[in-house]
Amino acid sequence: MLVTAIAPSTVAMLSLGLATSRLMKLKPADATTVLTESGVQNGTLGIAVGSLIALSNRYLASHYRPVCGL
Repeated sequence: MLVTAIAPSTVAMLSLGLATSRLMKLKPADATTVLTESGVQNGTLGIAVGSLIALSNRYLASHYRPVCGL
């Protein structure tokens, strides 16, 4: 369930990173860096927010145990 919430936003951020780097006419290596960093940072934020939401819901908290200990 958490993956289905994170995946679309990560794909959107990867696309936004690619579009931004293309508009700025960056070299391919720099464009790849922008694309990767956009996706990684958004994915991490999505996992953190999803964990907090899951832990705030009693039903989800009883079935979901985060690895990082949030």
